Amino acid sequence: ALFSVVEAADRPSLIDALEREAERRGRPIQALLQVNIAGEARKAGCAPDDAPALAARLLASPAFDLRGLM
Repeated sequence: ALFSVVEAADRPSLIDALEREAERRGRPIQALLQVNIAGEARKAGCAPDDAPALAARLLASPAFDLRGLM
């Protein structure tokens, strides 16, 4: 494996791609939900208002082991 934890799960399209990869590998991916609490356009991460829905999606999927926020 090239990585042990994905630190930038921050949008549905990335979660979709990672979910497919986890299914292909046959094991869950450890992930951190990246939240842009500063609201700066040049910083990565989801908006704080989007975090609960993205966290719920990661928690509901057997493809992920949500380890926390970043």
